[in-house]
Amino acid sequence: VSELVGELSSKNKVGFSLSGTRRIGKTSILREVERQLKTKHGIPVIYLSVWRVSPETVDQFVRVLNHATVSAFEDRLPAKFKFEELLTAGAGTLRRLLQNLKLTVGVGRDLEVSVSYVRGERDDVGDALSKSFSLVEDMAKMVDRRCVLMLDEFPSLTDLTYGSKNQKIGESVIKLARTLYEEFEFTKLVVSGSFRGTLENVVMRQRAPFYRQLLLREVKAFDDSEYSEFLKHYLPEVRFQGDAREGLYRISSGIPYSLQLLARQMHFEKV
Repeated sequence: VSELVGELSSKNKVGFSLSGTRRIGKTSILREVERQLKTKHGIPVIYLSVWRVSPETVDQFVRVLNHATVSAFEDRLPAKFKFEELLTAGAGTLRRLLQNLKLTVGVGRDLEVSVSYVRGERDDVGDALSKSFSLVEDMAKMVDRRCVLMLDEFPSLTDLTYGSKNQKIGESVIKLARTLYEEFEFTKLVVSGSFRGTLENVVMRQRAPFYRQLLLREVKAFDDSEYSEFLKHYLPEVRFQGDAREGLYRISSGIPYSLQLLARQMHFEKV
């Protein structure tokens, strides 16, 4: 957390790739980094869990990303700006709404194209995706503030589909994001994923789109000292007999989520 907050709040363009097994705590780390960046450094953070984009379609991804971006800059936008209104307004009304908000040309164009695509008024999926990603950078430029884009469960992008035949387009989305990210000046990128997913193909291998573009960090299970600290903090009254302490560690594999579940059950059973 300290490393990510320090680098992401600096003036360099360092981004991160966070890997680790499922339930190891990647999302918890990202949300804490997000909180500190916002409260301590005033940095807008666009957080999106790709795994929660449902249905797994490009138009839904564009919609969710746009909403997350607007929400991240909400306190810097005009009070009358309501993203939901853009989704329900007609084409002409949408253009007038954006003009009246006095946004920069880039932000206005990004919203007009991507929102129109979500509403089915445009069919250029590449342009819509490009404008949706560019909205993050253009919003940051407009308010003259660096921002951080966090894409949790990043490998799930490969499952995105397009059109009535549900054609998979995820790999193209990742390559587009990589191309755009190279040109971004105000946006830093953080992605996360499990080893069992396709993060390795996206970030770590030599031919991966983001190869050598992000600092690689692995979230590992608790070692013995961290496990001891966990027990002291959350289960201070528990007394172990025999090899029960080692057994609890072995059963949980030192994974925080598993330990929390077991700890809750121990409290419930009044162990």
